[in-house]
Amino acid sequence: LAGADYIAPYVSQMETAGENPWPALTTMFTIYQKYRLKTKILAASILSPEQVVKCAEIGISSVTVKDEV
Repeated sequence: LAGADYIAPYVSQMETAGENPWPALTTMFTIYQKYRLKTKILAASILSPEQVVKCAEIGISSVTVKDEV
């Protein structure tokens, strides 16, 4: 609603803090779809191919990854 083009939840930092990022990302995606918000989700700090797949399964199509991933 603030007009942001992207939000960038930091997946690995959420895990390091002891949080499970996947329910939160699923909820974010569902809300943005339900209300047809134009802001896109950019999952940041992705450290493994498995995390990329989990994002894709949720519907998040933009991620940041290191070259080795």
